[in-house]
Amino acid sequence: MPPSMPLKAGKRGWWMHGVGREMLGHHPEYPMLLARHRYFHEQAAEIVELAQQGEWERVVAILNGGYRFASNQIVILLKSIRHSVSQESA
Repeated sequence: MPPSMPLKAGKRGWWMHGVGREMLGHHPEYPMLLARHRYFHEQAAEIVELAQQGEWERVVAILNGGYRFASNQIVILLKSIRHSVSQESA
């Protein structure tokens, strides 16, 4: 397991820190992708905690704020990396 991986890392997290890093880690967007992925999970954990406490207004605020931001950033970064990969193979 990579040293920076949490014990409960999901399959995408394992991929991103293993094979994904080997294949795509040279792209300038890759470190930001990792950071946004981590932030996405931090926001998700906060949502779960607040939902368990019945803090629904705060849950909605995070869903519409940081969680959505992180999700959108991940999509943008993945598209950018995909574009770079297609340019490399052309």
